[in-house]
Amino acid sequence: MADESPPPPSGPWWKTSSWSPLSWSASSWPMLTWDYWSAPSATRASDPVDPAPAGWWWADLGQTGLWSFADWRFAREPVIEAAEDADLPDLADIHAASFSQTWSEDEIAALMGGAGVFCLVARRGTPYGTRRPIGFIMMRSVAGEAEVLTIAVHPHHRGAGIGGLLTDAALRRLYVDGVACVFLEVDTQNAPALAVYRRRGFVQVGQRPGYYAHAAGQGHALVLRCDLR
Repeated sequence: MADESPPPPSGPWWKTSSWSPLSWSASSWPMLTWDYWSAPSATRASDPVDPAPAGWWWADLGQTGLWSFADWRFAREPVIEAAEDADLPDLADIHAASFSQTWSEDEIAALMGGAGVFCLVARRGTPYGTRRPIGFIMMRSVAGEAEVLTIAVHPHHRGAGIGGLLTDAALRRLYVDGVACVFLEVDTQNAPALAVYRRRGFVQVGQRPGYYAHAAGQGHALVLRCDLR
């Protein structure tokens, strides 16, 4: 009689109604909460587990997997704080992944050290205890006015509101510092960024044709202004 057992797995596996690989991407897994994973295993709802194929056994994955590699990315609120010199490599990488005209670590350091400039980073903890930046914003203020020098979010963390959190934190600091208004340039094709700024009261006050370089040609920049007082 032919052996109808599932093919031998090549890595750690777990059981629902069929063999499933334990994957860091977790794209097809349900987004479960910490309460689920912190509960004793016996209280978790799961499908009955069939006997393991001959020569194999089930391993209890315990409180790892979904929370550590999927929920953490989405459930943890980022911390916004001042950038440090140790962040420079990550800031350069994030900027390079966001703009065609990249900034080196030295260029970012020089800007951060300029008069009236501050840089805030968004950090999110990981299961490994690291707190690397996932986004940053750099502002410069002089004589009661400020400008956004740059704002960028790591591609893996876009669409989660990080840019909005950074913008809010920067505007609050500028208000406390007595700044009256803020200016920025944004690509006309950057709809998500435009939505973030308009929700915070930015309005168009100008346009700069050919300000951005794109693969398909030159892109225009809108000049936006937000009055803080």
